Amino acid sequence: MNYYVGLDVSLRSIAVCVIDANGKHVFERTIECEIDDIARCL
Repeated sequence: MNYYVGLDVSLRSIAVCVIDANGKHVFERTIECEIDDIARCL
């Protein structure tokens, strides 16, 4: 199954949203703007 990830980046945080190929919302979270946090989330 295909998933698509959208990232809304600001200076201090990143909003992560994942949807599937049918457009169904799978996951959403706001995280710190740190590489380790982004990698762990994805």
